Parts: sequence; C-alpha cells; structure tokens
Amino acid sequence: MSRIRFDGTPRPSHGARPSGEAGISATALAVTLLGLVVAIVLGATLAWPWWIERRAAGTASPETASDVPVPPVASTVAPTPTVAGGTEVTSEPLTPDRLHASASAPAGIDASGQTVTYEVGNLADGQHETAWRVPGNGVGTTLRAEWDTPVSLTSIGLVPGYAKVDPTDGSDRFWENRRVLAVRYHFDNGTVVDASFTESPELQPTTVQVITRTVTVEITRTTPSPERNYTAISELAFAGATA
Repeated sequence: MSRIRFDGTPRPSHGARPSGEAGISATALAVTLLGLVVAIVLGATLAWPWWIERRAAGTASPETASDVPVPPVASTVAPTPTVAGGTEVTSEPLTPDRLHASASAPAGIDASGQTVTYEVGNLADGQHETAWRVPGNGVGTTLRAEWDTPVSLTSIGLVPGYAKVDPTDGSDRFWENRRVLAVRYHFDNGTVVDASFTESPELQPTTVQVITRTVTVEITRTTPSPERNYTAISELAFAGATA
C-alpha cells in the first residue's frame, strides 16, 4: 500500500522493494549460471585428452568367458623318462582342458592393419608368434590351467614375453613389450614354486614334482616399461603324466 507524500506524490510502503533491486538479483543469477556453464565446459575440455589416452592404451578387463576350452595341440616332443619318488615316469606334453586369465588386454592392430587378439587361449596353441598380454606391469595378474582329472607334473615351461617379429615391418614385439622376470606357481595341494626367467624369447622350463588338477601362474616381477606398456606371455607348456 502506498502512502501520499506532502507534495502529493505516492511514497512506497516499508514492505515494498526499490525498483532497482529485482534487476540486480536477476543479473547475479545470470552470472552464476554462466560461471557454472563455463566450469562444466572447461572440465570436459581438460578431461577429454585423458579419456582418449586411456582408451588408446587399453585397460585390463576380465575375459568374457571365465573358462576357455583348449583344443588338443599335436606335439612333436618325444616323451622323456623322469624319476619320481624312485619310480621312472614317462613325461610327455600335457595340454590343460581349460585356461583362465584374471585379466587380458583388448585386441590390437599389427603393422599390416590386421586385428591381433591377446586372449588366454593363445598360451596353449603351440605358436610362439601369438600371445596373451595385459596392460601395465602385470604384477599380481594370474593365469590358471585346469585338467578334468589329476595330472602328475614334472615341468612347466613359459615363454616370458611376446616372441613375435612382425612380418610386415620387422618390429620385434619381444623387446617392445614388457618381459616377465619371475612368477609363482600355485598348485591345488597348497604347494608353491617360484620361477625366474632370462630375457630370451624361448620356452624356459621349471622342474616341479606335484600331482594336481590346477596350476595358477601369478606374475611377480616384470621389466620396466619399454615402448609398449603391456606384459605378455607367448606360451605356457606342461609336461608330465596322467596321475
């Protein structure tokens, strides 16, 4: 309600706002909203290169199938006699029924533009030119081989890197990726065997003496990051006999 001044003009009541106050509030609100929009746009701009880099590098992701059946591989290795507990046992290649990896790297592209996969099944295909690999140093990552019935293992062989020379441009993948320097073999009876490797792209055996249905390979040490920050193993081979 307006009161009448002595000069006859209306005077605002005590409860009414000055006419300029509403305009100031609207301006402050607009400035606040504009600052919020700028902050969001700036944050997205700064995060974009990081996201692109992470996507290009790849991140560890679990296998889509936890158990991967391994097809039989024809072996050219002749059985060898091994003495176990005073008894001579004929050792021959033992292909696991299933392989599992706690993590694997996404597929890549070779020098010819072809897609290359790094699934866990590559470990037992008898080809050193294929490999399983994982982003980063791989320490703590596990691989597990399983048999349907117990086996008496006498040896575990491992190629501690990506033993491939690209046929298109001659790139040596073994030295471009990290190499595995040490692993720990776990067996289902609680036995643990540590193994170390030289930086050589060949199958390097470790003698064991155990009856088991599973072998879990835990990576414990790898080389510093070279050109490609991935840890690879080309082959995992077992020798022994059915228990």
